[in-house]
Amino acid sequence: MLESIKVVAHAADGTLTKGSTQDFHPDRPSFRVVLLNGVETVPVKMSQLKAVFFVRQLENASPRPRQKELSPHDGNRGNGRPIAVQFHDGELLVGYTHSYLPKRQGFFMLPADPKDNNLRIFVVKSAASTVKVGPEAESFAYLNGLNVKHANGLLHSSPDTGS
Repeated sequence: MLESIKVVAHAADGTLTKGSTQDFHPDRPSFRVVLLNGVETVPVKMSQLKAVFFVRQLENASPRPRQKELSPHDGNRGNGRPIAVQFHDGELLVGYTHSYLPKRQGFFMLPADPKDNNLRIFVVKSAASTVKVGPEAESFAYLNGLNVKHANGLLHSSPDTGS
Protein backbone atom coordinates (compact mmCIF):
# COMPACT_ATOMS: atom_id res chain seq x y z
CA MET A 1 0.00 0.00 0.00
CA LEU A 2 1.24 3.49 -0.88
CA GLU A 3 1.99 5.95 1.90
CA SER A 4 -0.33 8.95 2.08
CA ILE A 5 1.48 12.25 1.86
CA LYS A 6 0.06 15.30 3.68
CA VAL A 7 -0.53 18.20 1.30
CA VAL A 8 -2.08 21.64 1.10
CA ALA A 9 -3.00 22.53 -2.49
CA HIS A 10 -3.14 26.29 -3.00
CA ALA A 11 -5.29 27.23 -5.98
CA ALA A 12 -4.51 30.39 -7.92
CA ASP A 13 -7.87 31.80 -6.76
CA GLY A 14 -6.85 31.44 -3.09
CA THR A 15 -8.78 28.24 -2.35
CA LEU A 16 -6.99 25.73 -0.11
CA THR A 17 -7.49 21.96 -0.25
CA LYS A 18 -6.00 20.13 2.74
CA GLY A 19 -5.60 16.39 3.02
CA SER A 20 -3.39 13.62 1.76
CA THR A 21 -2.48 12.18 -1.61
CA GLN A 22 -1.02 9.01 -3.00
CA ASP A 23 -1.01 9.88 -6.69
CA PHE A 24 0.73 13.25 -7.07
CA HIS A 25 3.15 13.37 -9.98
CA PRO A 26 4.66 16.63 -11.28
CA ASP A 27 4.08 15.75 -14.93
CA ARG A 28 0.41 14.76 -14.64
CA PRO A 29 -2.43 17.22 -15.27
CA SER A 30 -4.24 16.28 -12.02
CA PHE A 31 -4.15 14.27 -8.79
CA ARG A 32 -6.55 13.40 -5.99
CA VAL A 33 -6.63 14.66 -2.42
CA VAL A 34 -8.32 12.70 0.37
CA LEU A 35 -9.84 15.39 2.58
CA LEU A 36 -9.26 15.65 6.33
CA ASN A 37 -12.38 13.59 7.07
CA GLY A 38 -10.54 10.63 5.50
CA VAL A 39 -13.53 9.74 3.34
CA GLU A 40 -14.10 12.32 0.63
CA THR A 41 -11.70 12.53 -2.31
CA VAL A 42 -11.49 15.55 -4.58
CA PRO A 43 -9.71 15.93 -7.91
CA VAL A 44 -7.17 18.74 -8.14
CA LYS A 45 -6.14 20.14 -11.53
CA MET A 46 -2.59 21.42 -11.84
CA SER A 47 -3.74 24.14 -14.24
CA GLN A 48 -5.77 25.71 -11.41
CA LEU A 49 -2.99 25.64 -8.83
CA LYS A 50 -0.42 28.06 -7.53
CA ALA A 51 1.53 25.46 -5.54
CA VAL A 52 1.30 22.19 -3.64
CA PHE A 53 2.79 22.28 -0.14
CA PHE A 54 3.96 18.93 1.20
CA VAL A 55 3.69 19.43 4.96
CA ARG A 56 4.69 17.88 8.27
CA GLN A 57 1.34 18.68 9.90
CA LEU A 58 -2.02 19.65 8.46
CA GLU A 59 -3.56 20.90 11.68
CA ASN A 60 -2.17 22.55 14.79
CA ALA A 61 1.12 23.46 13.18
CA SER A 62 2.91 26.20 15.11
CA PRO A 63 2.67 29.34 13.02
CA ARG A 64 6.10 30.51 11.94
CA PRO A 65 6.74 33.54 9.79
CA ARG A 66 7.89 32.42 6.37
CA GLN A 67 11.47 33.34 5.58
CA LYS A 68 11.59 35.96 2.79
CA GLU A 69 15.35 36.20 2.31
CA LEU A 70 18.17 33.76 1.65
CA SER A 71 21.09 33.59 4.05
CA PRO A 72 24.46 31.84 4.20
CA HIS A 73 23.16 30.23 7.40
CA ASP A 74 20.02 28.63 5.90
CA GLY A 75 19.69 25.02 7.02
CA ASN A 76 18.71 23.89 3.52
CA ARG A 77 21.42 25.91 1.73
CA GLY A 78 23.35 22.80 0.66
CA ASN A 79 20.24 21.32 -0.97
CA GLY A 80 20.35 22.87 -4.42
CA ARG A 81 20.49 26.26 -6.05
CA PRO A 82 18.91 29.31 -4.43
CA ILE A 83 15.50 30.15 -5.89
CA ALA A 84 13.05 33.02 -5.41
CA VAL A 85 9.50 32.79 -6.71
CA GLN A 86 7.03 35.65 -6.78
CA PHE A 87 3.46 34.68 -7.61
CA HIS A 88 0.96 36.77 -9.52
CA ASP A 89 -0.76 37.56 -6.19
CA GLY A 90 2.49 39.05 -4.81
CA GLU A 91 3.46 36.20 -2.45
CA LEU A 92 7.20 35.55 -2.32
CA LEU A 93 8.73 32.12 -1.64
CA VAL A 94 12.46 31.59 -1.21
CA GLY A 95 14.40 28.38 -0.89
CA TYR A 96 16.48 25.90 -2.83
CA THR A 97 15.90 23.68 -5.85
CA HIS A 98 17.50 20.86 -7.78
CA SER A 99 14.73 20.54 -10.32
CA TYR A 100 14.00 23.93 -11.91
CA LEU A 101 13.71 23.54 -15.67
CA PRO A 102 12.00 26.47 -17.43
CA LYS A 103 10.08 24.30 -19.92
CA ARG A 104 8.31 22.09 -17.36
CA GLN A 105 4.92 22.83 -15.81
CA GLY A 106 6.50 23.22 -12.39
CA PHE A 107 9.33 22.36 -10.05
CA PHE A 108 10.07 21.33 -6.49
CA MET A 109 11.77 23.57 -3.99
CA LEU A 110 12.75 23.27 -0.35
CA PRO A 111 12.00 26.15 2.02
CA ALA A 112 15.05 28.09 3.21
CA ASP A 113 14.21 27.17 6.82
CA PRO A 114 14.43 23.39 7.43
CA LYS A 115 12.17 23.81 10.51
CA ASP A 116 9.35 25.17 8.33
CA ASN A 117 6.14 23.11 8.35
CA ASN A 118 6.62 22.72 4.59
CA LEU A 119 8.87 19.79 3.76
CA ARG A 120 8.91 20.71 0.08
CA ILE A 121 6.83 22.78 -2.31
CA PHE A 122 5.80 22.07 -5.87
CA VAL A 123 5.46 25.42 -7.65
CA VAL A 124 3.19 25.56 -10.71
CA LYS A 125 5.17 27.80 -13.03
CA SER A 126 2.15 29.43 -14.71
CA ALA A 127 1.16 30.92 -11.31
CA ALA A 128 4.54 32.64 -10.91
CA SER A 129 5.18 36.13 -12.21
CA THR A 130 8.92 35.91 -11.50
CA VAL A 131 11.34 33.03 -10.98
CA LYS A 132 14.99 33.77 -10.22
CA VAL A 133 17.70 31.14 -9.68
CA GLY A 134 21.22 31.38 -8.25
CA PRO A 135 22.73 34.76 -7.32
CA GLU A 136 19.81 36.53 -9.04
CA ALA A 137 17.46 34.76 -6.61
CA GLU A 138 19.43 36.03 -3.64
CA SER A 139 19.38 39.63 -4.92
CA PHE A 140 15.70 39.45 -5.83
CA ALA A 141 14.75 38.00 -2.43
CA TYR A 142 16.82 40.61 -0.61
CA LEU A 143 15.30 43.54 -2.52
CA ASN A 144 11.77 42.20 -2.16
CA GLY A 145 12.35 41.50 1.53
CA LEU A 146 13.32 45.16 1.97
CA ASN A 147 10.22 46.27 0.07
CA VAL A 148 8.01 44.12 2.31
CA LYS A 149 9.66 45.45 5.48
CA HIS A 150 9.38 49.04 4.26
CA ALA A 151 5.72 48.63 3.27
CA ASN A 152 4.94 47.19 6.71
CA GLY A 153 6.72 50.05 8.49
CA LEU A 154 9.48 47.75 9.73
CA LEU A 155 12.36 49.88 8.48
CA HIS A 156 13.12 52.89 10.64
CA SER A 157 15.78 55.51 10.18
CA SER A 158 18.49 55.33 12.76
CA PRO A 159 19.76 58.60 14.29
CA ASP A 160 23.27 57.11 14.55
CA THR A 161 23.65 56.05 10.92
CA GLY A 162 21.26 58.38 9.16
CA SER A 163 19.73 55.46 7.28
